[in-house]
This record gives sequence, C-alpha cells and structure tokens, in this order.
Amino acid sequence: MLQKAVDAIRSQEPDLIAVTGDLLDFPFYGFDDPWLKERAEDDLRLIADILDGLPCPKVVIGGNHDHPDAVEEVFGRLSKDFTIAGHRVLTFDDDEAVGNQPQRLDQQRRRFLEALDNPGPLPQIHIQHYVVWPELNEGYPHSYTEAASLRDAIVESGAVRLVLCGHYHTGMPPLVKGDVNFAIAPAFCDAPHPYIIYHITDDAITATEQTASDATDQRSPVVFLDRDGTVTKAPSFSTGPDELELIDGAAEAIAAMRSAGFATVLVSNQSCVGLGYVTEQTVAEVNDHMERLLSEITPNAEMDGVYCAYTHPRAALPKYRVDHDPERKPAPGLLIRAAQELNLDLDRAYMIGDRPTDLEVGRAAGAKSVLVRTGGGVEAESQICATDADFVADDLAQAVKWIIDDFNNQIVSPAI
Repeated sequence: MLQKAVDAIRSQEPDLIAVTGDLLDFPFYGFDDPWLKERAEDDLRLIADILDGLPCPKVVIGGNHDHPDAVEEVFGRLSKDFTIAGHRVLTFDDDEAVGNQPQRLDQQRRRFLEALDNPGPLPQIHIQHYVVWPELNEGYPHSYTEAASLRDAIVESGAVRLVLCGHYHTGMPPLVKGDVNFAIAPAFCDAPHPYIIYHITDDAITATEQTASDATDQRSPVVFLDRDGTVTKAPSFSTGPDELELIDGAAEAIAAMRSAGFATVLVSNQSCVGLGYVTEQTVAEVNDHMERLLSEITPNAEMDGVYCAYTHPRAALPKYRVDHDPERKPAPGLLIRAAQELNLDLDRAYMIGDRPTDLEVGRAAGAKSVLVRTGGGVEAESQICATDADFVADDLAQAVKWIIDDFNNQIVSPAI
C-alpha cells in the first residue's frame, strides 16, 4: 500500500514529503535486543527504499513507538531547518516526559523560540511528532504538556503558516487559529490507508485526503492459526519466551502457506493476562520470540498479523473482566478485525487449532476449520461431532497440505 501511495503521489510532483512518526511499533521491552533492532532497521530500510521513489526532499521524524537509534541509522539525524518552495521548514525532535506527556525541552525549545523571535522573510512550516493543538489527552496524552503556550507563541509570532503533527493516529483535518493551520496526519497503516496532500498558496492552504486502497484491491486468502498447541507447545504463558518451543514442522508449514499465497494470522485467547498471571508485555515477548524461532528456521515463516484477546469473565483485573467479549474465541471478532485491517477475504479463509473453540470461531467467521491432534487436539477430537471440523490433521504440516489442496481444487478453470 505504501508503494501504491508513492506511485500516486509521484504524479502530483510534490515539493516535500513529511512522515510524522510511528513508522513501526517497536516493543519498549526490546530496546536493548540486537535482534529486534536489526529487524526494525530492515523494515525502516524497506520504507526508505519506497520513499526514495519520490524525487523530492523527505522529512521523516521518529515517534514514541519507534526505536530512535534505528530511525537515525536509516534516515539520519532528525532536527532540520531548510528552505523549500519559498518556505522555511523546521522539524522538532521532542520526547515524552512525565506521565508519557510530550514536552519541548532544552535544544528543541531554544530552536523553536529562536525561529519565532527571528523569523526572517520566509513563512514557516513546523513538523513534529506530537500534537501542538488541539489538546487531545483523553485516554492517552497526545498533546504537549505546554500545548497552549506553544500554540499561542506560534500564532502570535505571525511567522508560521502550517504546523504538521502525528501521534494521534485518528488524524484531524487542519484547524485554523489566527493565520496558522494546525493539522494531524492520520495513520497510513489503517485501511483505507489515507494520506494528505497540502496545497499551499500565498492566499490559502487546502488539504485533500487521498487513500491508497480502492475497490480494485484484491483481498488475500488467509489461514488463521491458534498459537499454543498448534504452532507452539503449550502452555507458553507460564514459562515466558525463554522456554518457548515450536511444534516440529511448524515453521516449514507456515512458509508453505505464505508461498502458496495465503496471509497467515495468529489469533489467540490469552486470558492469562486478565486472570493476573502475566502482563500483555509477557505475551508480546512470547510472540516476538516465536517469530524469532520461526525466522531462524526459514525466513518466509512469519505472521502477517498477531491478534490476542486478554479478557475473561472472571478476570482478576477489572479492565479485562468482560462477560461476552466479541473478540474472545469462539466469538469471531479477532478474525473479523484482522480481515478489515489486513484486507483479507473471509470467503477464502481457513482456521487451524487444537480446541473446539478454534473450530467454532472458524465457522462463526465463515472459514473452513481444521483440527490438529497436537496440543489438546486428541482430547478435542473425542469431544466434537464429525461435522464440526472440515478436516482433522495429525499436525500443522498435514493441515497445511490439506488446505492448499482444498484451495486449489476450488479454482475452476473457465469454460472453453
């Protein structure tokens, strides 16, 4: 989708591209993990290579979800001050402070005040990750601690025309205060993958939202997978990542699915979080370690998405105590959300798991369901009816072979 957006943007001959942070969702617990940082740099280089297809300057600012060293390694130092198309462009590299609320400190504050006090003849554009205005702090502090002060200084200076921010992933069209447009870019990763074109003239600034996805985009066939007992040996939550083990042949089976054109998405109930045994961070570390083990066997063995439900009707932690969570298997919410976010075709979907709930969630989402005899699969097989599973396999490898054969048998050649 990013490549598609860049191809469309190129035809509009832009003067400047601004990416306002959170390029990745780097796990905070892994900041000192060389393997995770190397993967982050690989992903950032992929983004950089795509953006290099645009023959214009690019501003790429790291966000609070990025690894700052990885961003700097790929895109260089962040704070810049340059002229483009008759405007002075300043970027600010700020950080979160007390209570995760961002604040403009030290050198960045000095640069900011100097630019306003001694503006020069050119109108300014300010670009940063965090939100200057409006104040958006419900649920999470997206705006600067001193947001009102920053806003007032910008407006009163008369030097700034456009303030571009990120961080608030919903995005917001430009709000005008005085002669200044304050705008927040929406998250490109969310369907329909929006981006904003700003057209700046002497008299006005107009913002046009465009999207990378459209009705012609082909939705992908998908295989949803349970984790514990299907891909990994159960239970994983009680031991953490260090003792996680893959089921024999799992990596090769996942690689075979992806080579056959399927997206692979892990969907897992992790009520161990709600019940108070571990945190969401532990689950994330286990999932990251699973990905590491898979990639060590074959590079193509990776998940296109990982979705977990942490709730339980008797959860020890109140925020996870939900009687009927639409995303907790056997409810199909996780599969439906994944399909919406990743452009997946539920009419060409399969679900693999080792428990009756995995079969139920597959049917509820309209997918074919496959039971594996690993994990709790043997016991589950004794509990289900013959029609509950479309196929029962000894393990993931056998399940994948059946899925690929079944999918290929459904492809009907056109009549001659």
